[in-house]
Amino acid sequence: MVSVEYVAAISSIVSSAVVVVGAFAAVRQLRHLRASNEVTALQSIIDRFERPDVMESIRFIRGELADKMYDPAFVEALAHNPIAGDARAIIPALNFWEGVGSFVLSGAISEESVMLGFSWSVVRTWEAVSPAMVILRRTQDPLISENFEHLAAFATRWLERRHRTRSKRLLRMPPLATPARPEPPASR
Repeated sequence: MVSVEYVAAISSIVSSAVVVVGAFAAVRQLRHLRASNEVTALQSIIDRFERPDVMESIRFIRGELADKMYDPAFVEALAHNPIAGDARAIIPALNFWEGVGSFVLSGAISEESVMLGFSWSVVRTWEAVSPAMVILRRTQDPLISENFEHLAAFATRWLERRHRTRSKRLLRMPPLATPARPEPPASR
């Protein structure tokens, strides 16, 4: 005959096993939910990045801002609170990268996910906007775009680390051959 203590012990072990299996299943489901939320957040970032106003602002910062910084009227507009005139062209890009930095710092999206798609763009945009940022921080707010700055600093470190380790993790194709230049057509 089986004792009551034996049945109670077996029941306790089975109950504990069910609780442990349930906990593992819950953790796994939470990971899937987090991954799904991160994909949604990343898609939102991509959609915003591709908006014409953001793309034009990034193009302006990388392509024209350096020359504009020699124009006293532009610098004055940049120093104006709020930013005035042509200097307003930098606002969509600053707001975009500040928002991405906020997503990363709050943990809504992983730094790795953002870096895989945007690291070069973050660094290039920060480097190009830095002279204007000096003026903005002096005349507007010393903490303006601090999340963007964090993102740029992290992207710089991430790119350096990735450059050192990428050959270990990524599959690579053979080096590309330089295409032969076609001969110009013969003159008649």
